Amino acid sequence: NIRVQPNLYFFRGIAFFEMKNNEAANTDFSKAIELDPNYTEAYYNRSQVNFNLKRYKNSLDDMLKAKSLGYDVDPAMIDEIKKEL
Repeated sequence: NIRVQPNLYFFRGIAFFEMKNNEAANTDFSKAIELDPNYTEAYYNRSQVNFNLKRYKNSLDDMLKAKSLGYDVDPAMIDEIKKEL
């Protein structure tokens, strides 16, 4: 299955995120996106990681990309990121 490899990186990214290892989570979400450029959940989660890392432009870009791919993004989250720019 072509989704297996991106999913491995995605779920490891989730584990790193839960352990508050944002840099490692960012790396794994980025790898999942590299392998599957339409991986909406990876963009959404990488947005949260980038927000935690105070990379607000990257956070906004990822959140908007997730939304453009059909992810149900709460508009309040976009507004919260924009306040930090």
